[in-house]
Amino acid sequence: MANSKLKLVTSAALPLLMFFHSSEIFSKEWTPENPTDIILTYDKDFVSAQDESQGPIDAQSTLSKVEQLIKSAKLPGNSQNLMTAKQWLAKIDSQGLSSQQKDRYYLAQANIAQSQHDFEQSLTLLNNIGQSSLYFPQSLLVAARVYIIQNQLDAAEQQCRRLISYNLPASELCLIEVKVHQGELSTAKQSIQRLAKRYQEQSSPLSQYFHQISGTLYRIEKDYQRAQASFANNLAQAPVSQWYRWADMAFQNSDTKKVYQAIHELEQNHSSIEDGLLIRLARAEQATNSGNKYQSLAKDRVQLRQLRKDDLHAADIAYYYTYVSPDSELASQWAQKNWEHVKEPADKELLLQAQSLDH
Repeated sequence: MANSKLKLVTSAALPLLMFFHSSEIFSKEWTPENPTDIILTYDKDFVSAQDESQGPIDAQSTLSKVEQLIKSAKLPGNSQNLMTAKQWLAKIDSQGLSSQQKDRYYLAQANIAQSQHDFEQSLTLLNNIGQSSLYFPQSLLVAARVYIIQNQLDAAEQQCRRLISYNLPASELCLIEVKVHQGELSTAKQSIQRLAKRYQEQSSPLSQYFHQISGTLYRIEKDYQRAQASFANNLAQAPVSQWYRWADMAFQNSDTKKVYQAIHELEQNHSSIEDGLLIRLARAEQATNSGNKYQSLAKDRVQLRQLRKDDLHAADIAYYYTYVSPDSELASQWAQKNWEHVKEPADKELLLQAQSLDH
């Protein structure tokens, strides 16, 4: 049982923390010539939003489809797959599920709720997964992430510690991440330096996690060069959230052309890219005098979000009015809305930058 749990938490839990083992998604591995270079190897949209098949729903295969949709939804140009996953999940009759299938069902629901910032619902769903379940380690990782997002760091640390008996390396990184968010940077940095060699050459979910933590630490320390290099790790196989962090550090380092080229290529390879990516592309377009196409598109999307009073995308709206079309009142208003839900370093930085427009 212990070995089964170890295998499961390594191969399936870590993707739910927004990093992926991507051998089944990408045909070519990313190899940088230097730490800040990026090479894009994205395939087209991972899973079709439509399925024409008819007949009764097989719970096992449908749960597998839902899990793949959720995982792919975190990649650039694929966010629509989250709603498709939700639709497929709704087709399952939960009453007819086995105990293990129910745990997969709850975990999928919890991950969707987290992505939609319904954190209380996510935690409630995770509580349905018992300690004897093969999916319990995954529930701990997702719960830790939810608590970190909400800045409930003692609770996050508790989840990380409970993970020790299931997967020590994952638990160790989880605890380091908590230390970073607690402001214990010296302790966290020593741990990161100690583990650097282990994860430097790997292309794995744990390695991706390690570099995201490192990037966050360096960002807090305002060591933007190292932060950018950390977030550049495996960028071509990274979730949208890592793209945001990489781009923001590249802006800090005046690598604006690199941001424009990279996100422009994403935009060319997908039918649509996420608002946060489009707005950063608009910022880069503006800074490099590359026209007005993306600024115009970003303006339309932001205005639509405002009309819908879309708090889920508050960070994107705040970012637009902070960096692309500065408006101190709107930037502060939407940055505050975002801060009410999400309290990570990047969100605090956005709030402070928005508020500084008044001065």
